[in-house]
Amino acid sequence: ALQFAIDDPDCVAGILSERSFVFKRTGRYAEAIRDAQKALAFNQIAHNKDDEAVLYGKLSGTYRLTRDFKAAVAYSDTALRESYTTRNKRLRATTYVEYAQIYYQMHDYDKAIAYANLGGDLADSIGVVDAISQAYKTLIGSYESKHKLQKAMFYQERYNKMQDSVNSFNRKKNTDLIQNYFTLNTKLNEMAVGERNQAELRDK
Repeated sequence: ALQFAIDDPDCVAGILSERSFVFKRTGRYAEAIRDAQKALAFNQIAHNKDDEAVLYGKLSGTYRLTRDFKAAVAYSDTALRESYTTRNKRLRATTYVEYAQIYYQMHDYDKAIAYANLGGDLADSIGVVDAISQAYKTLIGSYESKHKLQKAMFYQERYNKMQDSVNSFNRKKNTDLIQNYFTLNTKLNEMAVGERNQAELRDK
């Protein structure tokens, strides 16, 4: 993909960003950071502020996984600022949750709880399920670490209900997809039969 996109900085940035994500998921954090930094440079050439803003958030998450919390907070600061510039509420919600995860790993549970609530509420208002899920997990872990088990159980129950809703939604979507497949397959078969009949009539 990079070979084909070499003259298009916007496309190169997207490819490098995707490769960075793969490296992050496979635990190759140094390579993930390297490609994300390259993607940032190409986004700046292409003047793509939207993707540039998202990359700051991705870099924050990668640095958190390497336990470089100072860099993680710095990139989250930039991502949060850019979320307002680009009017990206999704990025803002995920950045608040990223702050929460950073402070949770730093054992600053009060800050983790505050940011998880901010991020979770915003994510809930715009329907970002992954961010809501991470916010709940951080709240559960933070309250458990503070030995406030009643609060932890409260958020565990909310998390379980959300997961049940997501699972029900996914089951329904899968059922709809299967039904649509069979409906389409039936129509295609009917069309194929009709075409064969017309061909036979032409031959006759």
